[in-house]
Amino acid sequence: MQLYDCVYGGFEVTEPLLTKLIESKPVQRLKKISQFGIPSHLCRSGYKAFTRYEHSIGVMFLLRSLGATLEEQAAGLLHDVSHTAFSHIIDYVFGDPSVEDYQDNLHSQVVSESEIPVILARYGLNAESVSNIEKFGLLERPAPDLCADRVDYALREMMGCGRAADACVCYSGLIVNEGKIVFSSLEKAALFANHYARLYEEQWGDADSRARYLLFSEALKAALADETISKTDFKEHDVHVFCKLESSVNPEVKKPLQLLARRTRFQPSSSREATVLPGKFRCVDPLFLEKGKAVRLSSVDLQYAKLIENQRKAYAEGIKVLL
Repeated sequence: MQLYDCVYGGFEVTEPLLTKLIESKPVQRLKKISQFGIPSHLCRSGYKAFTRYEHSIGVMFLLRSLGATLEEQAAGLLHDVSHTAFSHIIDYVFGDPSVEDYQDNLHSQVVSESEIPVILARYGLNAESVSNIEKFGLLERPAPDLCADRVDYALREMMGCGRAADACVCYSGLIVNEGKIVFSSLEKAALFANHYARLYEEQWGDADSRARYLLFSEALKAALADETISKTDFKEHDVHVFCKLESSVNPEVKKPLQLLARRTRFQPSSSREATVLPGKFRCVDPLFLEKGKAVRLSSVDLQYAKLIENQRKAYAEGIKVLL
C-alpha cells in the first residue's frame, strides 16, 4: 500500500496487519472527522484543516520511523478510532473540556465492538493489549514530554500555517533515548517548543477558538434537547450530524450557528457579563540530548521557561469573552 503524507512524504506499508487496519471501517470513518472539531467553514484560524485519518496515519508513520514495534504502530493507527463527530467538541457536550478524555474513556469499548479485534487476532495481536494506549511509551506520554500523538498534530499544524520548513527541521531532530522521544539538539527542541506555544496561543487556547467551541457545543446541546439529533448520531461523522443541525428551526440551535457563520473574532473581555471559557491547557517542555545526557529545555532556556509559566498563569486566571 502506497501512502502520501503532507508531513512525512510518500511511504509504503507492506505489513498485512497495517493494511487491513487502514482499510477497516473504523479507520476509514476518520476521513470524515475533522481534527479541529468545528466544521472548517465556521473556523477563523486560517490554518489548513486536516482529518483524524491523516493524523492517525501520521502517528503510525512517525512511530515507524522511530523504530516502534508493529504492535505500537497498530496502536498508533487506531488511537483515535473512538473519536466522535466533531472530535473534542464532545467534551463540551458530555465530558470535561479541561481534560478532553471522553474519547479515551470509550476507546477500548469502541475497538472491541468493531471488526478490529478479528483483524488483530488474525496476526497474533490482542485487542485489549493494543487498546491500552498508556503502555506504549512512544505513542502516548503525559505532558510536558513528547509523544508521537502530540508531535504529529503539532507538526501537521505547523505545515498548515505555512511553517513547513520548520516542521521538517523539527522532524529531522526526533530520536529515541531510553524509550522516550527526545530531540537531538537544543536548537531543534527550542524550535518545536516555541512553535507549540504559539499554536496554543493562536489556535488551541485563544479566546476566539474557545468561544467557537463553546457556541458550537451549545447548538449541539439544544439539538439533543429537542431530539433533532441523538447521542447515537455522534458515532457517525461530522457531515451527518451537521446536516441535521442545519435542518433545525429551533432558535437555540440556529443562533449559535449564525454567530459562528459571521466569522467575527471573539476577543477577551473583562466585562462583568463576559463568559468564562472552558478549555484544556497544553504545553511541552521537551528533552534534548547534550553530550549523551537528556536535558529538559526549560532548565537551560529561561526565556522559554518564562513563556510557559506565563501561559499557565493566564490559563489559571481564565479567559472571558462577550458572546
